[in-house]
Amino acid sequence: MLQNIGIFGGTFDPFHIGHLTIVKCFIELCSLDKCFIVPAKCSPFKIDKNNFYDDAKRIKTIEEHIKGIDKLQISLYEINNSISISYTIDTVNYYKKEYTAANIFLLIGDDAAVHFNKWKDYRMILDIAKIVIANRTEHNDKEALEKIFINGYIELNNPLINISSSDIRKKN
Repeated sequence: MLQNIGIFGGTFDPFHIGHLTIVKCFIELCSLDKCFIVPAKCSPFKIDKNNFYDDAKRIKTIEEHIKGIDKLQISLYEINNSISISYTIDTVNYYKKEYTAANIFLLIGDDAAVHFNKWKDYRMILDIAKIVIANRTEHNDKEALEKIFINGYIELNNPLINISSSDIRKKN
């Protein structure tokens, strides 16, 4: 039987309860056997921004949130293997090689999904992974999503949590 492997990447600066809520829904909806939370070294869309927290603090925050959740595991793949910029295609390829006989699911927020066609080698990502889109905004652009994900996507239908990493950074 094929395993279902999930990938949830992001800057996670910092990781918070909203991320945790989304990833728990992801595990349940896609019947994941294992889900990797993959903090980015540097997002290609945030090159000109420094992280608020350093890598060690971001990792520690994720570990604190996922402690005791069996199917969740932090992955240091992008932190340890990115010289500068983290590209999702590299991460998806890595997990496809690690789990050759698995279904690969990639979780992204609807706010990022509307720009997915600007991601490096996005068509290759679509060939490798099943895309799961989480609700992060009240009104996602379904028409734009259907144009980008012509072969379909899985809608998470997660509850909206009114919190963001940028809000947390502003308070600190």
